[in-house]
Amino acid sequence: MSTIYEGDHYIVRALEGTDEKNIIVTSFTGVGAPERHDGTFFGYSLAKKLDLPWVGIIAKHDCWYRDGDYLQAFGAALHWIKARKQTLHTQDISLLGYGVSMGAYAVIKYSRLFNFDYVISMAPQWSIDKSEVSHHSHFQNFFQPILKSMGIRTEDTHGKTYVFFDPYERPDAEEVKLIQQKTPAFSVPVCHAGHMVTARLKGTKIFQKLLSNLDNPAAIRRIAARTRRNAPENIFRILRYAQRKNPLWVFRLLTSDHPANREILDQFMRHHDADMRTLAADLARAGHSTEATQLFRQLGGNYRQVFTPSYVLTWTGELLCYDIAEKAFLQTKHHIPERGAPVILNDDGLYAFTPAGLIPLACQTQQDGFCFSIHTENGHLSARPDGTVAPVSHVMDWEKFCVLQYQQT
Repeated sequence: MSTIYEGDHYIVRALEGTDEKNIIVTSFTGVGAPERHDGTFFGYSLAKKLDLPWVGIIAKHDCWYRDGDYLQAFGAALHWIKARKQTLHTQDISLLGYGVSMGAYAVIKYSRLFNFDYVISMAPQWSIDKSEVSHHSHFQNFFQPILKSMGIRTEDTHGKTYVFFDPYERPDAEEVKLIQQKTPAFSVPVCHAGHMVTARLKGTKIFQKLLSNLDNPAAIRRIAARTRRNAPENIFRILRYAQRKNPLWVFRLLTSDHPANREILDQFMRHHDADMRTLAADLARAGHSTEATQLFRQLGGNYRQVFTPSYVLTWTGELLCYDIAEKAFLQTKHHIPERGAPVILNDDGLYAFTPAGLIPLACQTQQDGFCFSIHTENGHLSARPDGTVAPVSHVMDWEKFCVLQYQQT
């Protein structure tokens, strides 16, 4: 890789790639681009792994490629593209523009200047000038006078343009509507990806599939949809949604013997400990204490029980504790008390389970199916995600407690 231009506002870096390719890629960085400091360009790993001829334009500032020496930077990139075309082994060469966010705007805005045959634009803006748009934008605080009337026009565009976006990310969806009103662009929805749609479409295999189908909008949309559906993040999102409806179904899915499910469970447990503990708590709250115990054991290890007390489980998947000295309730960390003693439920009330014996606690419980609320002189108890327990005036169903009984091992 070489740096072919650097000015006050832009850097242009290029990778020669192999002479056997029939496509040259030009990329544009987004807001706050790490490529400003790491010596690469947007898409560098793709270019290197696929051995593609590639020139990357890196903006040093967040000005949507409209400030400073942008024409000089573009000129350097165009000169490199012209020279590289002459050394490739084929005469049938396509030019592809590729950009993300701010760079996604630029790759459409300057597609005619670069004479792109194809454009892949990931979550672009049509304009961040409030005089041109009425919707809220994530980036309107970046506006400067130099960006006045920056909206993309039909005469700016060239080639077949694909705009990837999350239709549920309302500001981005509004931008795409405006782009399609002004240009003949194809929209490619990537549902629930958020603004950074590239995170759902990363990888050389996916990029190679996109390159192979640049003349087929329907195929491009299918590739994006299938990739999103199979992404671990999307599967985890579906699991979280299903967990609220049927935690036992999610548990059975994750603990089945199917190799794919085993891989999902392992990844989920490694990186989503809090989600798994919430799932175990939901199982216990629904009366599936055996399954909850099994899941907690997988998360925390098998510690032999002397006997089987009825621990009080919070909605976070942690156990309720009581600090006798501080007279305060709190939660365990991965079911190990850091302060205080575990709270257990007996027929006649709640107790702190201490080495000295069971110490009764001044609180009342109100049963509601498998769950119950706990009322103290300060109010109802409510567990918090940070490990604390606070008094509240009333509790929602999801805040209520339940019993967890570890099985003998």
